[in-house]
Amino acid sequence: MEAQYARENTRTGFTMCNSPDELAAALKRAIFFLLTTENNHCPDRGEAGLARTLRVLKEHGFVKSFLKADSVK
Repeated sequence: MEAQYARENTRTGFTMCNSPDELAAALKRAIFFLLTTENNHCPDRGEAGLARTLRVLKEHGFVKSFLKADSVK
């Protein structure tokens, strides 16, 4: 997912991705099993935007999963 959920800004600039919360519900209904938030737009809305994105995804039943490079042997 190359966007963040930051409802307070309804318009975005050229390099600023932003999605309505309803997109998370639509992705769940469309039977998406895996989303990744690791992309070049993660910092677009700052730390607060990323935290809100993770909260919205969790509220819609998506699970966080992280893999650290040093955990793969």
